[in-house]
Amino acid sequence: MTRKKVVLLMPVLLTVFLVFWWVLEERRSSYGSWHVYLALAIMPLVLIWHIALIVSSKPRIPMVAYAAMHLVLFVPIWFFCLMQLSHDSF
Repeated sequence: MTRKKVVLLMPVLLTVFLVFWWVLEERRSSYGSWHVYLALAIMPLVLIWHIALIVSSKPRIPMVAYAAMHLVLFVPIWFFCLMQLSHDSF
């Protein structure tokens, strides 16, 4: 993959990493364990990356659409992983 593609796909790659982290660590985690901290850190990284992509691109509409589509899918996945890793629920 070229560097430009990696930069463009980084939010999706972070989402895939989050899912892999959940699959690997869900059984080892417990209520209040440290395993949830990595999942908590992924959300700001994804948001900052999307903002950087929007700001650095011209025209911005495609990146705004990309961010909106990704975040609509990412937020439920992120909440699910948080709940499963922390063994907590709403």
